[in-house]
Amino acid sequence: MRPLRLTMEAFGSYGKKTVVDFTELGARSFFLIHGRTGSGKTTLLDAICFAFYGEASMAGRTGTMMRTDEAPREARTSVDFVFALGTQKYHICRTPSYERMKKDGTGLTPVQASAMLWQVEEGEAAENEERVLAQRPSSVTQKMTELLGFGPAEFRQVVLLPQGAFRDLLTAKVDEREALLAMLFKTERYRRLEELFKSRAKAMEARRAEIKAQEGALLAGGAADSLDAHRAASEEKEKTLAVLEKQAAALQEKQEAAQRAEQEGIRAAEILTRWETARKTLADHEEKRGSVERYRAQLEEAQRAAQIEDVATGAARDREKAKEREAECAAQEKRREKAAHELKRAEDALVHEKAREGELEEGKAKVRKLEEYGACAIDLAQARARAKSREEAAHEAAEKAAQAKAAQEKLAAELLALGTREKELAERAAKAEGLSLALAQKEKEREARQNLALLKKRAAKAQEAAESAGEKARAAREEHETKRRNQRALEHVYMEGQAALLARSLEDGKACPVCGSTAHPHPTVSKDEVPEKADVERARSEAEKAEKAREQVEKAKTAAEADLAAVRGELAAAQKSLTQTTEDEGSLAAAIASLQAEVKATEQAAAAQKEAAAEREALAARLVQAEAAEKEATKGAEAAKGEAAQAAGALQEKSASLPEAYREPKAVEMALAAARRGIAEREKALASAQDAFSGAGKELAAAKAAAEAAKTAAALAQEEARKSAALLTERLKSAGFSDEAAFRAVLTGHFATAEGRKEVSDRIRAYEDKRTAFAEAEKKAAEEAAGIAPPDLAKLKAAREEAAAAWTAGTREAAALAQELKERRSREEQLQKLALEAASLEAAYHTTGRLAEVAAGQNPHRMHFQTYVLRSILADVADAANMRLLRMTHGQYRLERKEGVADMRRSAGLDLEIFDENTGYARPMATLSGGESFLAALALALGLADVVTNYAGGIRLDTIFIDEGFGTLDAETLDLAIKTLMDLQKGGRLVGIISHVEELKNRIDVRLEVEKGEEGSTARFVVG
Repeated sequence: MRPLRLTMEAFGSYGKKTVVDFTELGARSFFLIHGRTGSGKTTLLDAICFAFYGEASMAGRTGTMMRTDEAPREARTSVDFVFALGTQKYHICRTPSYERMKKDGTGLTPVQASAMLWQVEEGEAAENEERVLAQRPSSVTQKMTELLGFGPAEFRQVVLLPQGAFRDLLTAKVDEREALLAMLFKTERYRRLEELFKSRAKAMEARRAEIKAQEGALLAGGAADSLDAHRAASEEKEKTLAVLEKQAAALQEKQEAAQRAEQEGIRAAEILTRWETARKTLADHEEKRGSVERYRAQLEEAQRAAQIEDVATGAARDREKAKEREAECAAQEKRREKAAHELKRAEDALVHEKAREGELEEGKAKVRKLEEYGACAIDLAQARARAKSREEAAHEAAEKAAQAKAAQEKLAAELLALGTREKELAERAAKAEGLSLALAQKEKEREARQNLALLKKRAAKAQEAAESAGEKARAAREEHETKRRNQRALEHVYMEGQAALLARSLEDGKACPVCGSTAHPHPTVSKDEVPEKADVERARSEAEKAEKAREQVEKAKTAAEADLAAVRGELAAAQKSLTQTTEDEGSLAAAIASLQAEVKATEQAAAAQKEAAAEREALAARLVQAEAAEKEATKGAEAAKGEAAQAAGALQEKSASLPEAYREPKAVEMALAAARRGIAEREKALASAQDAFSGAGKELAAAKAAAEAAKTAAALAQEEARKSAALLTERLKSAGFSDEAAFRAVLTGHFATAEGRKEVSDRIRAYEDKRTAFAEAEKKAAEEAAGIAPPDLAKLKAAREEAAAAWTAGTREAAALAQELKERRSREEQLQKLALEAASLEAAYHTTGRLAEVAAGQNPHRMHFQTYVLRSILADVADAANMRLLRMTHGQYRLERKEGVADMRRSAGLDLEIFDENTGYARPMATLSGGESFLAALALALGLADVVTNYAGGIRLDTIFIDEGFGTLDAETLDLAIKTLMDLQKGGRLVGIISHVEELKNRIDVRLEVEKGEEGSTARFVVG
């Protein structure tokens, strides 16, 4: 990974938007991040780590904690980072969760964390294009872990060495170091292989137990203790089954014979029953013959009547037609009489209307006169409107003239008063400059006093904080020393106790597991109570926690003392610059308030004077306009008065030429409409009378013609009816009917229609067909039943049921035994298969089980399979680290893998120790001094980076950041460390170190200077 551009906003100490462009380094690959303590140097590394993983460079600090405290509530906290992996560029932007001000300013609203990762596509075809790779915080973190090849914990071990945590890799526990190396070198497949061996062996063990349980269950089901015993019992049961099957066959033959006898009895009973049923059916049918013969006679009579039915229907039709013609003749006669009466009434009405023709001419003359009055009334109304309009215009013009004169007089008075007020305001505004100078002097004195008071409070608080930090530092040092002494004492007693416990198990003649000797002349004896391993680990953990707490308190103490010195300097400067004055605070405040009021009054007067001058000019212009308007209004009023008098004279002249009732156009219109309606009514009444007389004459002529035609048609109809009646009488006699009533009585019910008569005929024929069939069936049944005696069915059924029960019982017993034998053979097959599988499984487990034990660390070295692989990799890392460590320590120290198993309860292979060439002995890492630990940790981190990069398919580590640690080195050692880091440039690696040591500033010409001001931190690259 190589950084290109880092942008921060409201993040940590960087309140405003800050951009760090690493491309400014150009070909330079070694630079110093320099600045005072607390200026924001480490925050740069926090920002990079937060962009990648959502965490700060120090474990435990979240992104939410990194929001700038002084940032405005509406400000957005974000980190934007552009970087390269090999030749590919990426762009990442991440924001933590925080609270910002609502848009309406009424309160705070939560902002959720967000993140976005893009791949930057470069080249002519895709310039400045970015493709989204992930867009949620968790997704971005996961994708970055995939791209970099490790997570935040590994990032803080090999790329970024955080302040106070650079020794973590050096002194890490075995399991922690194993996890780091496994992640970096992708050895997870070896652990998975170990788990595969373990799971396979476990599955085999489970299957072995399962097979044993299945065999026991199967043998228990067969009441046997072995497969051979089970087979022997099965053979005895097969012999018994053969006897039972022979007995069942004999019982089956007996049962079948009884069943046949019963079936023959049932068949005989059925034949006798059919004969009895046929005889009864024939007898029942014969009883219906009398009824059938009656129907046959009625049918013959109805068929004779049907032959003359059409003649009877024609006679009835002719009778009805004659009646209708007689009724029509009477109706037409009544119509003729009514038409004659209506003609007389129409003639009388026409004579009456002709007598009123004089009234029609009078109405037309009145209409002509009223039309003349209408034109004159319109002219009169127009003259009246003109006279009224002229009068109103004259009145309005007089009012305008009066108003214009009043406005002119009012403006003249206002102009005089405004000139006097303008002069007074100018005199008051002239005093403004002197009052403003006096007020500024007083406010400056007050501000200096307030600043001094605040600095005194800050100095007091800083003093308290420094004293409190000092007390905490002393307490932390004492606590750390106490915990460390307790740890060492427990470790000493524990180690002696372990030797004593081992000595108790020694026996003469048997080899010691430590030295191999068979003689034990001086076995170790413990004088004290031996503590548990957990007690020792707890004491060591408490000591480490106390050490970390002491370091944090010491840093807080240093920061508090620096803050106190800075505040005291500001206080001395404020006291020196304060102007001496005899006024107390109350008098000074009163003087300022009085001056502020006077300055405000003069400012208001000056503004009012300007407004008064502008208003005066406007009033003068308005007065000129008012004078001209007054003259124009007076002239208009006199002209309007003359026009009004002229219009009044014309109105009086027109009124005299019309009757008073017709001087309004509306009245003339109403009278004219009434006259026209009268004329129309008279004309309509005359026309209506003429039409009625003409129509009545026509109706009378038509009624007479219709009456004559109806009379002729009635006579013809009577003649036709007489002839039809004579024909019907003749036909009734020839058919054997006395009259028409007797004929009608026959054709009723089913015999009234041809369909009904056919239905009766079909039913008679069906009766005869059934009688013939019943007689034949009775004859056939009698022949079949001849010689058959009635059987005893109950006795036959009992015999058949007894034989069936015996056969069923025998069959069931044989079937049960056969099923039992089938189940036993199935169990024997399963037992045979399980025996073969058990033998095969035992052979396979001999190999797989041993592999699982060895891979899981159950071997003399207590080493897992993955640990074995990582052990060789750690050797390469140590070799690479020693190339730098030996140079930086003048050949005194080198890193070594610790051989052997120190604790049988822990796995081995990845322990490190330091070999001292001066003493010729190896010792624990914890015995190194602060400066020595820094050099060893630095060499290990660089060696690890080299090996990771060089391994096939390894991760490329192009950048390393080191936060502090150089202050523990002497000048010579510092020079070696710097040279070692500068050598990394040869491989193209970017190296950035953070330090406030001034000597580094003088020795490294490329610096990222970090400064903290009132508005937050800033960062810029400086060369030279």
